[in-house]
Amino acid sequence: MVDKIVGDAVHALFNAPIDLDNHPQRAVECAIEIRDWTEHYRSRADARRIDFGRTRIGIETGIAIVGDIGIRSKLDYTAHGDAINSAARLEGLNKEFGSSICIGSVAASRCDALLLRPLGSTALRGLEAPIAIFEPWPAGTTPQWRERYLWANTVMQSDPAGAAPIFAALAAECPSDPVSRLFAERLRNADPSS
Repeated sequence: MVDKIVGDAVHALFNAPIDLDNHPQRAVECAIEIRDWTEHYRSRADARRIDFGRTRIGIETGIAIVGDIGIRSKLDYTAHGDAINSAARLEGLNKEFGSSICIGSVAASRCDALLLRPLGSTALRGLEAPIAIFEPWPAGTTPQWRERYLWANTVMQSDPAGAAPIFAALAAECPSDPVSRLFAERLRNADPSS
């Protein structure tokens, strides 16, 4: 359900106002469709003329207060809670990770694990503990490419300098993946020996 449009942002709810089976997975599938459509649209001349930017999406699931909020003629059907705040913050994290879709750990835990790749962990404003962040795998990547990404992600934890060339090779093989390119650049820039 599209709850509201605020500026160029769309606030959408899954599992409200009626129960929706497997709503986290459906939210991710919807996000993938939106990402794919907007990327196709961005390649058109009319979109380039208006400098149509990348679409960024944040997804999280959890308990929320949903209903009419306000008084008398100023009622607004909406949702409030940590999951809603987290989704908004995850949307913003796409800039940091180079991704288009950031999925929080609770939503990710309720989705098909083969659909998602890890981006790392980060603390969201207002939450005490860091949470794991995920995104759908880039379209067209092979199982071997995905295995090497997971390996690079593991290497990054203990040997950031050693992970940089792995991410660079992944980026070269999949130029449409800004995440691998961004990770390679950050790790190279953080390496004092380079």
